[in-house]
Amino acid sequence: MIYTVKQFASMIQRSPNTLRNWDKSGVFKPSCIGTNGYRYYDDTQLIEFRKATQTKLLGVLLDTDTEDAKNTKAYLLDTGKPYKLIHTSNRSNNIILKLIENLQHGDISKVIFYSDNKFKNDIPDFKKLLESVALSFKAGIGYIVTD
Repeated sequence: MIYTVKQFASMIQRSPNTLRNWDKSGVFKPSCIGTNGYRYYDDTQLIEFRKATQTKLLGVLLDTDTEDAKNTKAYLLDTGKPYKLIHTSNRSNNIILKLIENLQHGDISKVIFYSDNKFKNDIPDFKKLLESVALSFKAGIGYIVTD
């Protein structure tokens, strides 16, 4: 599909002027320029842009307190990779929807679940559901489990 500067800018959450400046400086070129001088972008460029600006890790806090959230943030920061953090105080569809929403963009390479031993052992079906969601999007899985 072909997109105008305005459409593409909206999709990547940048301004049309930013795209024009990137074109002028050679940072990010349009797929083609029409005879009218307008810049046009395509799906391949959308994928390229998302890969270049992607978030690598997704931290999912399950039934954790504020201290656990701080520790998880510190861990994710120490990896040196960009990350997003999802926090839920209960086992609900909300966490599944948030997980799917983040994975759908194709910008997550690994999902790290942070929970206590009680969660990991207490509700294996919910854990398996979260794992299968992550794996269906070809994301790796990791765990940080506290006592």
